[in-house]
Amino acid sequence: MQTKGKQKQRICCHQTNIYFQPCVVTKSEYLAKLGKHIANKRKEAGLNQTQLAEKCDKDRQSIQRLEKGGMNPTAYYLWEVAKALNIPTKELLNFD
Repeated sequence: MQTKGKQKQRICCHQTNIYFQPCVVTKSEYLAKLGKHIANKRKEAGLNQTQLAEKCDKDRQSIQRLEKGGMNPTAYYLWEVAKALNIPTKELLNFD
């Protein structure tokens, strides 16, 4: 948090001009958006959940939980998924 005068302001990735807007996305909302984005990337790659799971040595239920926002994946888990999708890890995190 940064202090601007007496008012505390939370810094986030959404910028407007020179001022930062507070991030109001909850953890569950963020994980749901992440999961939906990963599902879209999987579909773009022409894979179903079972095929993706096999490529990254996971079970289908784990991929299903990820895509539904039901888990908070580690950086390593995301790296494994990205590698299986043949995309950079940062592409998994590039969504709004």
